[in-house]
Amino acid sequence: MDKKKWVKTGAITLGMVASLLVGTKLSGADEKKVYIPDDEVRSTIVRELNGYSDPETGEELVIENELPTVRQMNQLENLSFYNVSSFEGLQHAKNAKRLYYAPEDNEVIDFRPIAKMEKLEEFFCYSFNQTTTPFDISAFGELKHLNSLNFGYNVSIFDFSPLSNVKTLKSLHAYGGGMVEFPAVYVDQTTKSFKMKHPVKYSTQFDGGNKEIEAMEFAGNEEALGNVDVLLKEDKVIVSNISKDAAKIHLRFVMNSTDNNFLAVTDCIVPIIWE
Repeated sequence: MDKKKWVKTGAITLGMVASLLVGTKLSGADEKKVYIPDDEVRSTIVRELNGYSDPETGEELVIENELPTVRQMNQLENLSFYNVSSFEGLQHAKNAKRLYYAPEDNEVIDFRPIAKMEKLEEFFCYSFNQTTTPFDISAFGELKHLNSLNFGYNVSIFDFSPLSNVKTLKSLHAYGGGMVEFPAVYVDQTTKSFKMKHPVKYSTQFDGGNKEIEAMEFAGNEEALGNVDVLLKEDKVIVSNISKDAAKIHLRFVMNSTDNNFLAVTDCIVPIIWE
């Protein structure tokens, strides 16, 4: 064989092998199995994907051993979960646009995997039971396409500030109802009052909005004794004229944006120690 032809043929062969190797590497990444530790999350995803077809071959997707691949996870668009303990694995659902979540058993979950759901536009959460631990929503502050965020009743959120980074956010509704118990405060029997710092941080979407506080006192047997005087002075909350039979104060913090598209309600319980 002519030396020049041999060199040319060898170069072409090497090029074809290199292309195949690159293709195999990319395909291997797409076919990597996704670890999903929560049984409910895994079964829901597998059930959802069973109705999909491979966009390249048109064939029905096959989920081996209930472990979807990265490429299969990219096909998910809408997801709903109930009573799950972990969202690990959802970071691979990069094209999902809507996520619905209903925690039970007073479950507070780590939302960090959601921060990697790059196309997420809408999130809705509704708790069937009162939560006694605050929700950390900082993960939502990393989303670039989020436009609607909803936290139904019985969810407690004390820090909305990470949402200041979400320029696409058009509406937020957090209806409160969660009962997070704060450390007890000492109340002098003469003044019948106490002061505390406003415990809720708000995002810039609330700038210039209307801030309100409601307070109700309860006896030790959980009997409601009625409303109690409460005043907001700058960033200080002043509760006064507390009944001598009160054992705790239920505080509700309400913040509404100027355009009414953002509402944040946060509840907490403050036990009283009389002195």
